[in-house]
Amino acid sequence: MPVRYTLLKIVCLITACVATSSCALLPSFGTKVKAREQVYTLNPVLTESQPSDLSSCGSLALGDAMAAPGFRSSRMAYSTASFEIDYFAYARWADSFARLLRGPLHRGFAAHGAFTEVLAAPTLAPTRFRVEFNDVSVIQRFASRESVQSTVELGASVRVFAVNPNRVLATRDYRLNAVADGDPASGVAVANTLVAQLVNEVTRFTSEACSKTL
Repeated sequence: MPVRYTLLKIVCLITACVATSSCALLPSFGTKVKAREQVYTLNPVLTESQPSDLSSCGSLALGDAMAAPGFRSSRMAYSTASFEIDYFAYARWADSFARLLRGPLHRGFAAHGAFTEVLAAPTLAPTRFRVEFNDVSVIQRFASRESVQSTVELGASVRVFAVNPNRVLATRDYRLNAVADGDPASGVAVANTLVAQLVNEVTRFTSEACSKTL
């Protein structure tokens, strides 16, 4: 009995070793590489644009940029059909696009020259004007799933307020777009270009609206 048990044990060990060796030789066993997630941010190259009227408009509060529905997370959106929205599996923003937009906007307004101070709202310091951004969105649109090119669309609604008394001075909807290649990295590059364009147009629009009250 002990001899049979020993032989059976040896056979089992040999079988296990052969099975393990065979599995180890399979080319894809245990070597499948997971796709690496790409994380992107905004760092647009802003052009210097001085206002036509160099007189100061006073201080400005830069309100939160509120994202449109479907764009409130860090997921990077794309679309291959009208009225549909989807998200890249292995590409995302470092934060929600609306939050990332605040940095370039603040730099743009601070460099514009029309305002003595640009403060992030909410702030306890009194300001003369306030600008708010709503329905912020960015999406990479493809004509179909087989398309090798895309169009990046950037949207935002802007409202300019006088603080005391509190009243709306001007509103404008921005819908900017430009052609990109069919990959997320190309979409990000084009999005940065569109953000630079948006900052330039919004700072000019805001300073003109505020200067009319002087």
